[in-house]
Amino acid sequence: MTNVTDINSRRCGLCSGYIEPLRSPTTGEVVWEGGHNALPIADTRCCNECNVHRVIPARIDQLNSR
Repeated sequence: MTNVTDINSRRCGLCSGYIEPLRSPTTGEVVWEGGHNALPIADTRCCNECNVHRVIPARIDQLNSR
């Protein structure tokens, strides 16, 4: 893992869990380390779990309430 930032330095702004790097399915190479945009919940970055279970539902709720 020579092309990966120290995983301990990437923490979710919502749950404080680790933000796992996104890897290419074909090569296994890291292609993104920045996590997900956590808006509208918070102005931070978040892990995949929080993105799927908290952020995306919040965005859908926002769209449905318009």
